[in-house]
Amino acid sequence: MRYLFTAWLDFLLIFIPVTVALEVLRADPLLVFVSAGLAIIPLAGLLGRATEHLTTHVGAGIGALLNASLGNAAELIIALVALRAGVHDVVKASLTGSILGNILLVLGASMFAGGMKYERQKFNQTAAGMGASLLLLAAVGLIIPALFQFHCRRSRRHDLAAAEPHNIMCIIRDLCRQLTV
Repeated sequence: MRYLFTAWLDFLLIFIPVTVALEVLRADPLLVFVSAGLAIIPLAGLLGRATEHLTTHVGAGIGALLNASLGNAAELIIALVALRAGVHDVVKASLTGSILGNILLVLGASMFAGGMKYERQKFNQTAAGMGASLLLLAAVGLIIPALFQFHCRRSRRHDLAAAEPHNIMCIIRDLCRQLTV
């Protein structure tokens, strides 16, 4: 309990029962959404403080793994609920937004904040190389399925098993064109 109200944002926890009450009373969905969004803010902070507290007991390696796993709990919950509801486009948008947010927003904000304090910033070459490799992997993981779907729509073929070798070569050709542009 002593860690509960350490930040002023923790007072937004009042929106948890407000959200439940609004949902039970079948209030306007926009009102429920805004209330739930305000309730998630302190919950994310509590989750971060909990993983930091666990890190002191289990070590830095396991603590970092817990922080990385639990830090994406909101995206995981949204994806599971949306998959259950059959809204696959929401899952795609959520994952894409999460990737872009983590890559662009967090990296850009940290570089901006570092530039405000230090005239010249230094980076760990190994970590920067790993980040660049992960960015490339994420980009390829998003581009290949989209390119395949685009090509299947264009050729009116919707299953991979029926694709001829010529179609696969066309996909590879299109991918090479996209990467060179």
